[in-house]
Amino acid sequence: MPAGTLQAVVRHEARTQATLGMQYWRLHKGSGMPSFLRALKYCSTWALVLVAGSALAQKRELVIGGIPEAPLRWQANDGQFKGYDVEIIDHIMKRLHIPYRIELVDSPARLVRNSQAKPSPYDMVFSHSYTHDRVEYLRYPGQSHVRFHWNFFLRKEDEGKFVFNRYSDLAGIPIGVTRGFAYSDEFLRAITEVPLTVDVVATNKVQLDKLLAKRFDLVPLNTKSTLWEARARGILPRISYLPNPIKDRPYFNAFVKSSSYPRMADLIARYDATLLEMKRDGSLTRIQARYGFDKGPERPAP
Repeated sequence: MPAGTLQAVVRHEARTQATLGMQYWRLHKGSGMPSFLRALKYCSTWALVLVAGSALAQKRELVIGGIPEAPLRWQANDGQFKGYDVEIIDHIMKRLHIPYRIELVDSPARLVRNSQAKPSPYDMVFSHSYTHDRVEYLRYPGQSHVRFHWNFFLRKEDEGKFVFNRYSDLAGIPIGVTRGFAYSDEFLRAITEVPLTVDVVATNKVQLDKLLAKRFDLVPLNTKSTLWEARARGILPRISYLPNPIKDRPYFNAFVKSSSYPRMADLIARYDATLLEMKRDGSLTRIQARYGFDKGPERPAP
């Protein structure tokens, strides 16, 4: 049951029972003090239920949705969620004393559908850049927790073969894209206007493998995350990327407009204040350093 509904039910029942208690006292007020005390005890018990029910509704778990994308967020073999985004959220929610739950889905398109649902199963979603379309269903906080570049990746053996100064430079080159990703407005327009030759897949985790298998020649990816993954998999010497980024933007842990979480505006303000405090006391920088996010994107070794 949504928290708002639970609160309403408890409040209604408590008021009903309190009214019955007062009616009991009026009917038996001639019986003296014991009847009054029984009625008072009856009313007080339900008043406590009202308070407890409201507190329970306020303290329900905050549900945060996302897609698996190391090193930002992933579920380890022991079932624990790990990653940069997870550490940021855990740090903030512990400071705010808010219980939370993470739900990761493989499909970006499914994440969008769930975020747009009314009501949504999510209260927040991990790491979104700002777009006009997303404002329809997301509320962005004032504070960003990271800034990312996106670049076109290619096979190391193809360095020098492609140039990207404008999207028309990429006409006729097979490019991998993931359904549901925002990329940039310019890139999405270029797909139809240039037009670009794209190979669309449902999940981003296959893109590096498809690139190395020569299913396409270029693929736009989050630069820092992709380099981290390639290093972890031992394939960093086999990839490179074109220098001009297709996107360089701040990212936000955003709040879902159709969430049923109570007092959402207050939560956003507290989230912003806590993240700003982390920036000032150095705790955000320490988390960034563990993932190499305190530096600019690096180039694979020649």
